[in-house]
Amino acid sequence: MPKVIGIGETVTDFIIRNGKPEDMVCGGSCYNSMISIGRCGIEAYFVGEVGNDKLGLRTKQMLEDNGVSVDYLMMTTGKKSQLSLAFLNENNDAEYVFYKDHASDIFPTALPQPERGDVLIYGSFFAINPIIHTALSSYVGKAQTEGCIVYYDVNFRNSHMADREAVMPNVLDNLSKATIVKGSNEDFLNLFGLSDTAEIYRRVSMHCPNLIITRGSKEVSLITPTLHKDYAVGKTTVVSTVGAGDNFNAGIVCALIVNRIDATDIVALPETKWDTLITTATQFAQEVCGTTHNYISIHSGRRFRNENI
Repeated sequence: MPKVIGIGETVTDFIIRNGKPEDMVCGGSCYNSMISIGRCGIEAYFVGEVGNDKLGLRTKQMLEDNGVSVDYLMMTTGKKSQLSLAFLNENNDAEYVFYKDHASDIFPTALPQPERGDVLIYGSFFAINPIIHTALSSYVGKAQTEGCIVYYDVNFRNSHMADREAVMPNVLDNLSKATIVKGSNEDFLNLFGLSDTAEIYRRVSMHCPNLIITRGSKEVSLITPTLHKDYAVGKTTVVSTVGAGDNFNAGIVCALIVNRIDATDIVALPETKWDTLITTATQFAQEVCGTTHNYISIHSGRRFRNENI
């Protein structure tokens, strides 16, 4: 079975409700996705960096405990692991405050070999950070050439608006290398000042023809050269939205792997296959919304594994 390569940053998320800490969870956008992917029994490799401190060791152990390879995880002595405070509002949506030093980010030099049929997933500010983007772009380009599906989650937050013009070339470069682009309606409003689905697709399709737009608890839109379909999102009890989008990504990736869909298939992927991808993604995201954890449960991962692998 093909493997998944996830590239991203790591943080420790502190979940704050009514002004008080409620939970402390290992996190990071791609990291969250990879924990869920590992729990589903899919061969997974996480590429990233942690500080060689208590939080970093905890972050590394979490990957190992959930079947994700840490062969390409750098542990940097003298660097403090990064923190995120997720303040839950009255709707249990998260508002973030990050404690990170993006200027000290390092892109690892030891990297897994991408092969045809593999899926590479990456995104967030890590994917556009000028400090590492040249090296990252080169590796993603190699994965694209080797026949991997490149899944890019835009995930451009309000906190990075001041950097928008400076990092826009890197965003466009990532779009051009992607097989599938996913972003929220807020991401595209932040990046391009666009809210209309057709206008967003017109802008993104200049670089990548396959786009998924999420809207929180509202519908998910899929737009490809041959298909435009909106998917209703069922009602669910929301405890926290931290990790919801990351697990939507994990659901897409897991469905790609178990259905043996590769980059050449995406060009003319049947509607029924897209339905499977979006449905799995929505199920993963909804489960995570019902907890303060950043990933699907071990039980859900085992069930997915038993039903699909």
